[in-house]
Amino acid sequence: MELFTTVLKGIFAVVLVLMYFGSIFDLYKAIQSIWWIKIKGELVNASIAINKDYDGKTYESEILYSYVLENVRYESEEIGHLGWFSLSKENASNIMDESISNDFYVYVNPKNKKESVIKQGLQKGHALSFGYIAFGTYIGIQLLLELVR
Repeated sequence: MELFTTVLKGIFAVVLVLMYFGSIFDLYKAIQSIWWIKIKGELVNASIAINKDYDGKTYESEILYSYVLENVRYESEEIGHLGWFSLSKENASNIMDESISNDFYVYVNPKNKKESVIKQGLQKGHALSFGYIAFGTYIGIQLLLELVR
């Protein structure tokens, strides 16, 4: 039984570490996008998807847009590096309202022109990412210390 508990804690620690680094990467990309190239884009399609599961409904903005850079046309569905953005109906609607404006702009990574977002920088959802990083660091260290004892 002790071996099972140790293995389970190890697996949990690995999952936390992977999520931890995923959150850090998301924050990095969000901050990096502040300096991306701003160009005019074209909205191809926009809708809100409703996902139902055991604990209720979540809403997700689905956007397809295109942009032309250096005479090459690109398409993307990436909204932004939103962190753990709450997928409420209000948030999905706000993303849609902001996206379907007359002035539709796209922010393009100058080092990888296929990578773009329509919402650049840090968003409200990143507060949860910061919280998760702090919590994950604490729990991960506690689990690792317990494993080496």
